[in-house]
Amino acid sequence: PLRGLRLPGVEPARAVVKTEQITPEMPFVWPEPRVSAGMVSYSSGLPFEGAVRSAATVFGVVSAVDSRAINWMEGFLADQAESQLRVVFSIHPTCRTTEADLQEVMRLVDRHGARAAFRLYPEKFLTDRSSNLLCLCGVDGSLAILTGPTENLGYARLAASHANVAMQVNAGVFEAYRQWFDYLWGIAGPLRPEIAASMPRLVLPEGDAEASRTWDAFRSRCLDHGAQEQTSIR
Repeated sequence: PLRGLRLPGVEPARAVVKTEQITPEMPFVWPEPRVSAGMVSYSSGLPFEGAVRSAATVFGVVSAVDSRAINWMEGFLADQAESQLRVVFSIHPTCRTTEADLQEVMRLVDRHGARAAFRLYPEKFLTDRSSNLLCLCGVDGSLAILTGPTENLGYARLAASHANVAMQVNAGVFEAYRQWFDYLWGIAGPLRPEIAASMPRLVLPEGDAEASRTWDAFRSRCLDHGAQEQTSIR
């Protein structure tokens, strides 16, 4: 008679399915289709972990960070004693970044001094999204860029429609990215204690449940291939 009854606070046991782990090598696009399909997983939390860990200098723009991205930056600075990190944080109204996150960023500067430098660029409108870009300078002189739409250094939810690119580039391409970054760094604001303390905690208004169901039903119809003929680009 108790079959199918779920007790409060007790989750049913789930089978653990182990997937093959992969470590991509440059150049690569992530998430790889096999990862999006759930067939394989990355061997590290961030697909580009190895490339960044071997860099002496990292600079770029990261949007909508939270504690996961900040903890990764702490690990990067702690593990590579000679490494340098310079980042502009892009934030937009209702993004995941909080006052506590910004205060933790300032503590990174306290702990690591001149090796860590950060600025803040608040986007003007709710719908504005910055590029996400990391530029890597290796100790051997190699140059690489990581860029794509995934926020929070890559810790945001990955969508199959995202295409993040990791690739080595020549000096000319790298210089073009550096000039773009230097301009944004120049107009971004310094992250000061009073700025962190005044970070507004804004949230999106809760939507209508029926509207959500309508969209979910529409999305299911769109993605239902049925018996339609499949075509591919060769």
